[in-house]
Amino acid sequence: MIRISIIIIFALLIFGNILPQQNENPVAIINNSTITAEEFKTRFELSPYISQKYDSFQIDSLKMDFLYSLIAEKIWAIEAEKKGLAQTDKFQFLFQPVEEIILRDALFKKEIESKIKFSSADIDKGIKKFGTTILTGIISTEDSSLINEIYKNLLSSSNADSLINNNPSIANLIVEKEINLGTLNDEALEDTIFNLNHGEPTKPFKHDALWLIIFIINKSAKSIDLDQKTIDEIMKIIRNRRIQKKYNEYMGRLLSGKTFSISEESFFFIADKIVNVIQSQPKNEQNMFFLSEGDYFNIINQLNNDELNRTLFPINNNSYTVFDFLSNLSFDQFGVSSKDRKEILSELNKRIKLYVEQQVITNEAMNKGLILQQDVKNDIALWK
Repeated sequence: MIRISIIIIFALLIFGNILPQQNENPVAIINNSTITAEEFKTRFELSPYISQKYDSFQIDSLKMDFLYSLIAEKIWAIEAEKKGLAQTDKFQFLFQPVEEIILRDALFKKEIESKIKFSSADIDKGIKKFGTTILTGIISTEDSSLINEIYKNLLSSSNADSLINNNPSIANLIVEKEINLGTLNDEALEDTIFNLNHGEPTKPFKHDALWLIIFIINKSAKSIDLDQKTIDEIMKIIRNRRIQKKYNEYMGRLLSGKTFSISEESFFFIADKIVNVIQSQPKNEQNMFFLSEGDYFNIINQLNNDELNRTLFPINNNSYTVFDFLSNLSFDQFGVSSKDRKEILSELNKRIKLYVEQQVITNEAMNKGLILQQDVKNDIALWK
């Protein structure tokens, strides 16, 4: 059965792309486990193989090799399931972060990605900006009275360059910056700047602790080939910025009014174990120090269940433990560039704050029942 299935997929891969209606077609069957066309396509596209350039014959050969590796993986998975290895702490340690990423990705698609919209006007505006580079002068100060005075002078002056050149106190506040489509996170501010004329300033606005005015020093435009590749690049820039804005807004709402208390005792308990492992490592040319999978399991084996289950922080009714945090660090390959204890602790402090944010998102995905969505179930099964 396996051999026949491999022959079928070989013909499919050589002579045509996988069509949407073929997604659920089996390309290999091992006992009662099936590798579908969609699973093969997804796993292959996410593999390191396609990061390199190959001709069509090499790609077909790689696909066959990759299919054999998937079949071997399925055989191992079937054997592991029979032996109950999927229920072990070791498997949970390795797979838990994968499941959480799938849940966060599902929430991202539902609450952010699906709500990003484009209009023809957005594309037209992006095209106009794409070939233009604007050299701006950014005046910044903490003094609101001073920034308003400078703004009045710029508005009343017929020559902004002359005004600035004759006032060293203003010139000393200016930093020049080139702006293109996507340079700024604030799309509305970018629109304002692109609509300004030479020497014309923005109104004063506050950014963090500073008051700013941006004015135009020079505009330059180049012709662009308006092919599909260029349009796709323009849309990608606009889309990514809007996604980031939507994400920031969503996270602001999700975290609003919430505080999270991380147990210092539990944090330093596990942090000291990690520091000891890193400090015991020899120096290397890259001057980077990582914990291997073996290092993590050595730490786990040194701890009893009570120590592994020590709570680092709670979210709603869920407690996140030392075991959970180690699992997350292992998956993301925690590393540092120094063996100094303070620097290692500083990096671990950043990581646990990131981990809290990740778990807030994971928790929200669970609360919305995304774990029950069929596509989420399929993705979890795909990587399990």
